This record gives sequence, C-alpha cells and structure tokens, in this order.
Amino acid sequence: MSGRRTGWFRPAWVTESRRIGRFAAVGLSGVAVNMAVLVFLAEAGGLPPEIAAVLATECAILSNFAWNDRWTFAHASTSHSWPGRALRYNLIALGGLVITVTLLAILVNLVGLHYVHANLIAIAGATGWNYAVNGALTWSLWGAGVRRRLLTSRVAALRVVATFLAGGG
Repeated sequence: MSGRRTGWFRPAWVTESRRIGRFAAVGLSGVAVNMAVLVFLAEAGGLPPEIAAVLATECAILSNFAWNDRWTFAHASTSHSWPGRALRYNLIALGGLVITVTLLAILVNLVGLHYVHANLIAIAGATGWNYAVNGALTWSLWGAGVRRRLLTSRVAALRVVATFLAGGG
C-alpha cells in the first residue's frame, strides 16, 4: 500500500483510511437504528425484547448495507448484483454477530469484564471481521489471493469458536 496511488495525488492508504472511517460512521448509525427499532418494537409494539432485538438487528444490518453500498464502497467495482451484495453482507454480518456474542461471553465469563465494556470490545472485534470480509467478498476490493486467505482464516476461526463452545477451549 505504500506508494500505490488511487487518484492523481492520493496514496492508497488515504483512500483506505477514508473507507474505514466511513465504515465506522455507518456502523455507529447502525447502532442508532438498532436501538430505535428495539425500543419502538418493545415499548410501542409490545414485543418481547428478544424478538424485538432480532428484528432490530436485521433492520440495522440492512441499513448498514444500504449506506455502505452507496457511500463507503460506492467506487468499488464488483460483478455482484445489488441483491447478491445484500445477501453476502447480511450473511457476513451474522458471522460478525457470532463473533460479538462469543467475544462478549469470553470477556465477561473468563476475563471478568463488565458486560458493557466487553460488548464495546466485542463490537470492535466484529467490525474488523465485517470490514475485511465484506471488502473482499461483497465488494471485491482486493484480489483473489486475499479472498482465498480470508475464506481459509474464516474456517479456522469457526473451528476455534466451535471448540470453545464445545468446552474444549
């Protein structure tokens, strides 16, 4: 990334930094969408919080996809259709949810962190996953070698999580 340029006078690292900043801003907006929908469905809609949370999370995922597709990754050239990108993003975000819940459980139960602090750390961990995997697989930012390494590391990560959840970690 050092000397590669993406525009007349813009090094690649500047473009990537801006993209990461936009991804983070979209993620923060997703937290707001999640909370607003959660409170609305639980309070005004009378749904149990667990059901409201699932629906709120899906609303946030869809909102985040729309903003990321139109703003964060607007200049990415991809052969995937809009519905195909939406499906990939959703599946990857659900993988991020698994990472968040797993990290939260580890940080609360094994490390002893308060759940609020643990959740912030877990969200940060999942954000890295969501950015890297969506960049490679949803918007095809990097070459096939990077996508292949991400898929290989995803399988390895899932094995670690499965081992931990099975009591072997």
